[in-house]
Amino acid sequence: MFWQELKRALAIIFGSTLVGAALNSFIVPNRIADGGVTGAAVILHYLFGFPMGWLIAALNVPIFLVGIKFIGRRFALRSLLGVISVSLAVELTRGLPVVTRDLLL
Repeated sequence: MFWQELKRALAIIFGSTLVGAALNSFIVPNRIADGGVTGAAVILHYLFGFPMGWLIAALNVPIFLVGIKFIGRRFALRSLLGVISVSLAVELTRGLPVVTRDLLL
């Protein structure tokens, strides 16, 4: 059970790191509004200049609270790990170079 949860947590962190890197090296520099909370964070980032990682975390708070109530604690904890990981990854990978400016890619 412990090893399964550890592997799951590491997979969440790894995937979140990839998302953070993709946001900073492609989505944000090309001004692409992704879907969901991340898309809203990109839009707010460009409108007001708020840091992306903090926006992603803040916009997920109400969703997280609803998730705890309706979906369950274990799922909520995994979701919290994902939100924190993505937020940190976005902040830590801020200096990555832009991969391309070709929007069709």
